[in-house]
Amino acid sequence: MSDTGNWCLIESDPGVFTGLIKGIGVSGVQVEEIYSIDRETLEDLKPVHGLIFLFKWEGRGPTSSSESQAPIEYENESVFFAQQVRTLAGLFPIMTSMCELKRMD
Repeated sequence: MSDTGNWCLIESDPGVFTGLIKGIGVSGVQVEEIYSIDRETLEDLKPVHGLIFLFKWEGRGPTSSSESQAPIEYENESVFFAQQVRTLAGLFPIMTSMCELKRMD
């Protein structure tokens, strides 16, 4: 089985995300790439339905060494993490944002 399992790898591109949104039947929504989340930037893009933070993880440097990372301790040991899928980029945040939209026909 491949590293992606049964999930299709999609590119982290605003045009691809916008096409995906249109493909599920949502109209009037567009994904924009921004480099700042200051007030002026967000005002220019209104309405903003969600923010998705994507970055490329290089895995180099002192933070990638297991010796330099302290073990994570959780107060609640019953925390459940669903299967993590690294190749979905913004798919789940997009779907969540679209489900939160109010219908505007």
